[in-house]
Amino acid sequence: MRRDGTECDVSLSIAPIYGEGNAAIGTMVTLADISRRKLAEQALRESEEQLRLAMEAAQMGIWYWECESDRFVHSEGLSVLFGGKASDPMSHYRVFQQRLHPEDRDLLDATMRHAVRRGVDFQVDYRVVWPSDGSTHWLTNRGQIHRDEKGRARRVIGVAMDITDRKLAEQRIAHMAHHDALTGLPNRVLLRDRIQQAIAQAHRNAKELAVLFLDLDRFKTINDSLGHQLGDRLLQSVASRILVCVREGDTVARVGGDEFVIVIPGIESAADASSVASKILEVLASAFHLNGNDLHVSASIGISLYPSDGADAETLMRNADTAMYHAKDSGRGNFQFFTQHMNVAAQQRLTLENALRRALEAREFELHYQPLFDLATRAITGFEALLRWNAPGGEVASPGQFIAVAEESGLIVPIGEWALREALGQAKAWQSAGHPLTIAVNVSANQLARPNFAARLKGLLEETGVEPSLLELEVTEGVIVEGAGEAREAIDQVAALGVGIAIDDFGTGYSGLAYLKRLPIDTVKIDQSFVRDLTVDPDDAAIVTAIVAMAASLGVDVVAEGIETEEQLERLKELGCRRGQGYLLARPMNAAAVTALLGAALEPA
Repeated sequence: MRRDGTECDVSLSIAPIYGEGNAAIGTMVTLADISRRKLAEQALRESEEQLRLAMEAAQMGIWYWECESDRFVHSEGLSVLFGGKASDPMSHYRVFQQRLHPEDRDLLDATMRHAVRRGVDFQVDYRVVWPSDGSTHWLTNRGQIHRDEKGRARRVIGVAMDITDRKLAEQRIAHMAHHDALTGLPNRVLLRDRIQQAIAQAHRNAKELAVLFLDLDRFKTINDSLGHQLGDRLLQSVASRILVCVREGDTVARVGGDEFVIVIPGIESAADASSVASKILEVLASAFHLNGNDLHVSASIGISLYPSDGADAETLMRNADTAMYHAKDSGRGNFQFFTQHMNVAAQQRLTLENALRRALEAREFELHYQPLFDLATRAITGFEALLRWNAPGGEVASPGQFIAVAEESGLIVPIGEWALREALGQAKAWQSAGHPLTIAVNVSANQLARPNFAARLKGLLEETGVEPSLLELEVTEGVIVEGAGEAREAIDQVAALGVGIAIDDFGTGYSGLAYLKRLPIDTVKIDQSFVRDLTVDPDDAAIVTAIVAMAASLGVDVVAEGIETEEQLERLKELGCRRGQGYLLARPMNAAAVTALLGAALEPA
C-alpha cells in the first residue's frame, strides 16, 4: 500500500546478508512497483483473447512448421477449420498433410518447400475433407519464412482462413458465365471450347466428330400464344429429352432461343450421327404435357462432320446451321447433312440479302397491279398489288427469287411498309381520277406481328387520304392458322379500321376452316392449283364447289386465281364463282399502264 492509501502490485526480492565466516547476519529486502507491468500484461492477455475471438469469428487458425524436425504446432482454431475438435492434435507435418484433400497435398507441399528454398512469403488455396461427414471445405493459407542468425530457414508461420463460401460463389459465377440460366446446359462460350477439345481429341485418335444444330419448328407460335413461362418450361423439357439421347461424353448446349447444339465426338462414320439425330426427332415427337396442355413440337436438324466439313468450331457450327435451314426448307421435322452445295446457296442467299438492302435504299422496287374482274361482265372490280424488283442491269427479279430471303432477314417489314404506302398513294390517285377501286396488298406474318401495326396502317391511311374500304390486306392461311397472338390481334384491329381482309392461296394447306367464322374475313382466294385442272379433274371441281358454297353461307366473297382459259372461266361461273384474276383476263402491269387502261375504259366507244 502506498502512502496515499492506494494499492499497488510489487515484486519482492529477498537476499541473505553474510558476515564473517559466511554466517548469515541478516536479509536484504527489495520492493519494486510493478503496477505498470501488470497493466501491460493484462492488456496483452485481453488483446490475445480478442485476437483469438476475432480469429474464431473469422474462422482463422494459426500454425507453424519447424523445417528441420517437421514438428507442426497449431492453434485450436486450425483443428476446427479441419473439421475436428479444438483439442485434435496435428503434431507432425505429415499428419497435417494427410488431412488435406488428396488432390491438393502435392500442391501445398510444393508451394511451402519452394517458399522455404527461396525465402519468400506465399499464399495458396487448398481443400480439406472433414472426417465427420466427408464434406469438402476450402482454406486459404498465408505464410512467412523465419530464419536463424545464419540465414537458414528455421520455421514457416502461417495463418489459415475458411473461404468455402467465396469459392462456392466463384463457382456459381463461373457456372453462370458458361451455362444457360434456363436449362443449365452449356452456353455458346463453353460450347466453343468443348468443340475445340473434341476436335483435338478427334485429330489425335483419327476419329470423326459430328456437330448437330437443332432448331424447334414453329416454337414462336407456342411461345406467343401460350406465354413465355410455358415456353420456358417446354424448352427445359426439350433439353431433358435431348440429353437422354446422347452419351455421357457428348455435349448438349443451348445457344439461344429454341436453338440447341449437340457435339458427338469419337464417331466412326456419318451413320452414327444419323442415328443420334433420328433418336432425337423420335423422342421429341411425343406430346409434352405441360399445365394441362398437350404440346407437339418437331425439330429441324443440320449436321456437319469433322474434318470433312470444317477444321474449327466456327466453321462446323456455321455449316451445321446452314444444313439446318435446308432441313426446314425440306419440310421440317427432319435432318440434313451439310454439303458444299449448301454453302454456295448460303453465300448466294447472303449476297441476295445485301442486294435487297441496297435495293430498298436505291428505290429499285416497283409495284405492278393485276386487275380483278367480275367474271360475268368482265368489268374491273379492283387490283392486286404485286412487288417487283428492278435489279441493276435491266433485269426484273421475280418475287419468288427474293421474298423468302426478305422474310428470313426481316427486310420484309420495311419493304412491306413501302409497298403499303406506294399502293395507297396510287389508290388515292386513281380515286381522284374517278376510279375508286380496291387495291389488295399482301402482308406477311412478320409485318402483322410488329407492335402497333394497325396504328401505323391507320396513320398511312390518314396521311394518303384513302378510304379504308379501298384497301384490302391479303394474308396466307399459314398466318391465320399458325400465326402468333399478335398477328391475329392485328387482323381484328385492321378490320376495325374498315380495311378488308382476304385469305390468299385458300385451300392449299389446311382442312380446318373454323377460323373463317372466328375472324373478320371478307374474301377467300381460291388457289390456282385448283383452277388449273378444273375442267378435267372432278376433285378440283368438287373442292371449288365446296369453297364457293361455304363462303356464300358465311357471307364471304370468293376470287379465283390463275384463270388462263375460257373453259376455266366458264366453269367457274357455272360453279357460282363471281370474281377472278389471271392471264386470260389481264397480266400484271405497272401503274402507268393501269392508268391508261382505266382512262380507255371511260372513253366513249
